[in-house]
Amino acid sequence: MKYFKYLLSTLFVIVLAIPYFMRLDVQPIRQWDEARMAVNALEMSQTNNIWVTTFQNEPDMWSTKPPLMIWIQAISIKILGPNELAVRLPAAIAAFLTMLLISFWVQKVTKDNISWLWSAIALSFAPGFLGLHTGRTGDFDALLTLFITIAAFSTHMYTSSGMHQKWLFALSLALTGAVLSKGIAGAIIIPILVIWVVAKGAFYKIVKNKYSYVALSIPIVIIVSFYLLREHYNPGFISRVWENEIGGRYTTAIEGHYESTWFYLENLINERFEGFIWISLCGSILGLFYKPTRDITLFALLLGSWYFIIITSAETKLFWYDMPLFPFLALLSGIVSVGILLLLQSLSNSFLTLRISYILSVTLITTSSFSFAQKQLVRIYHSAEFDWDKNFYNISYYLRDKDCSKDKIASGKVIHKDITEASAFIYFYTTTLTGKGCNFRLHNQLQLQAGDTIIAHTKEDYLNIENNAFFSSKLIDEAHNTKAYLILPQHATGQ
Repeated sequence: MKYFKYLLSTLFVIVLAIPYFMRLDVQPIRQWDEARMAVNALEMSQTNNIWVTTFQNEPDMWSTKPPLMIWIQAISIKILGPNELAVRLPAAIAAFLTMLLISFWVQKVTKDNISWLWSAIALSFAPGFLGLHTGRTGDFDALLTLFITIAAFSTHMYTSSGMHQKWLFALSLALTGAVLSKGIAGAIIIPILVIWVVAKGAFYKIVKNKYSYVALSIPIVIIVSFYLLREHYNPGFISRVWENEIGGRYTTAIEGHYESTWFYLENLINERFEGFIWISLCGSILGLFYKPTRDITLFALLLGSWYFIIITSAETKLFWYDMPLFPFLALLSGIVSVGILLLLQSLSNSFLTLRISYILSVTLITTSSFSFAQKQLVRIYHSAEFDWDKNFYNISYYLRDKDCSKDKIASGKVIHKDITEASAFIYFYTTTLTGKGCNFRLHNQLQLQAGDTIIAHTKEDYLNIENNAFFSSKLIDEAHNTKAYLILPQHATGQ
């Protein structure tokens, strides 16, 4: 029976891995953060400069986040090559490990085999946990979420299982990883962890133990060393960090990212944790009501509430900033199972009535979860572009499909109006193709010369080329609503 449970659990984990890794590389690199990080990682893999992230081979001061995720992506690119899978796999693995950790944590505390499965289902099929900027794109937030979850787990284990030093060292390393993943965002939960340690009477033991100071010094030494090294090689970096991450982002809505006060709550209810949010609410109530689950429920509520307050009070609001909330919400979802069991025990002394009621309750909630699972899997399987993105990413599909050894077009000018950070999603592909023997270059102005090959992906550029008064053109390639023209002198025959 014991081996059967292990086998069944393994089977469930394999099934739950599907939304994390299925068709991870179908869509091309996304604009903004993922594209910028992809270029950072690609250039780092080429130059081996690990201290200063670069964009177009210049120090990148647009994004001031520490480079832990970019280090991992650069390694991934060296192993898998410069492609979407290499860029996204580290985030997918981080999200998957977060799910496994929450499941283990819930099972360890509740000793209930259904609870961990509910937590795993809530994370794996919540649209907000596996979507744009989170667990299925190459962004910072999945790794940040993993390390925040490890820090929380380590703190809880330290205060609830004999205050072993190994958990303090695990906490120290987790906080180091969290800050190196996304800067100040990785330190947001520290006040709650300190309050929890004090409330549990563990603070005095930490102060007394000399090894505690070794553990606590690890994040300070590593993090300070990184920032000083980056400032040494890239003067002005620390000042830019202050402007971007601390002062500017929290007190002003940078780049127009202003939203209403209840932006995150509305998103969680209506879309990002749709359906599961009510299970989490039930878990909170039941978990606090019964002593066996009160401790873990209170801890999850404190962490989640504090993080929610911080991101809600910040002026800059972006929908993916709520990702670190999801593990704690999923944990509370898992508490529902054992909470129902304890509730039924208090209402009935009959073993048969108790088991039947419990099975019916579990079946009802699990069945209702399947609709969300189906929706998530269908969305991931089709990986369809949003209507407003269909034309926007045509150029990415076109360049990604290029085979420099076979295609008749192996060079050309790619026309895109903005060739700054907004064009990183195209620049990734032109740079990748350069490494494969092609020679495509980004240009922000349509300047024609006879003999040029022009790659255009907007109707405006098509018309400007085809109706040009000084040059004629010949259409030599077309795919994904992207056209390649050979520019000819006016007197030449074109089409």
